[in-house]
Amino acid sequence: MSRDLDATLSGGLTDSVIYPFYTIDLVFDEGPLYLWTRQYAGTVNNKDYFNSDDILDISQITETNTLSAEGITITFSGTTATSLLNTALSSNYQGRPISVGFGLEISGVLYVSEVFSGEVDTINIVENFSSGVIETSAVLTAESILLRLNRPTVRRFNAASQQARYPQDLGLSFVNSLANKTLTWGKPKELT
Repeated sequence: MSRDLDATLSGGLTDSVIYPFYTIDLVFDEGPLYLWTRQYAGTVNNKDYFNSDDILDISQITETNTLSAEGITITFSGTTATSLLNTALSSNYQGRPISVGFGLEISGVLYVSEVFSGEVDTINIVENFSSGVIETSAVLTAESILLRLNRPTVRRFNAASQQARYPQDLGLSFVNSLANKTLTWGKPKELT
């Protein structure tokens, strides 16, 4: 599903000098993590972003007009990678929401438009040892929420499944007894 860029952003891209940036919104058990590629901390849409020179790469963001699910990869290094390593080891990060925005500074005002939203899939930690220094990087992969459409549901419409979710609800308690019941529907057939 493709997205349209905000009219102000589209117009700003035609300026002779532009100041583009990306925003990355991650939500973990410990709280939200708002990063952006600008040189200093700031606030956009009531979210306090801190600068991260540790964002090494954001893969190409592909969106289609069909309902196909696309993913992205973001590579971090330095302190952000260490923070993500701690998160990966201490909490359940899979399925957590992530969104990536593209923004511009136009006449001193920051404009951001969401270009990807999905769920965190994996965080892979890569350590390189060179010249006596260990360099840590974290590769985060995220998938579009459209992938949920491909997953089978394990929800059943029986009393046991209903009681597991809603213990006080008795609405499906008679479903099992109706499974082999013969019901006469309409006017009974006359014998001749």
